[in-house]
Amino acid sequence: MYRSTVFVCILLMANPASASSTGPLREAYCKLWEHRDMQGARMRMPNGDRVSFAHNEEYGSTAWRERPDWNDVVSSATIDAGCKLQVWEHMEAGGASKTWSGGPNGWRVNYVGSAWNDRISSATCYCD
Repeated sequence: MYRSTVFVCILLMANPASASSTGPLREAYCKLWEHRDMQGARMRMPNGDRVSFAHNEEYGSTAWRERPDWNDVVSSATIDAGCKLQVWEHMEAGGASKTWSGGPNGWRVNYVGSAWNDRISSATCYCD
C-alpha cells in the first residue's frame, strides 16, 4: 500500500498541470465560433492566449499570435468556468472592447450581438 501512494505522488509531481486546477497551468479554454449558436468553424484559445485576427507587417507584435483568417468572422463563443474572454474591434487590443466571463459554470455566448458580429479583430482568454 505504501508503494502505490508514493507512485501517485510522483505522477502528480511529474505533471504539474494535472495537479493544478487554477492559475497559469490550468487547462481551460475560450472557444470562438464562426456562426451564431456555436456553428461553423471553431477556434480554441487556451488560457493566456492573445490572438490578433488582423495582420500588420509593419506594426505586428510578437506578443500576439496571428490568425488573419479569423478577422471579422466571430459570431458566438463558449467560455470555460473561471475564464474571461475579452475582444477588441481592432488588432492587438485596439479600439472598443467587450468582456464576457465564464463564471463558476462557464458561459455560452450564443450570439455576440449585432454590435460585435463579424467585427472582432483581436481577443484574449485568461482563466483563474
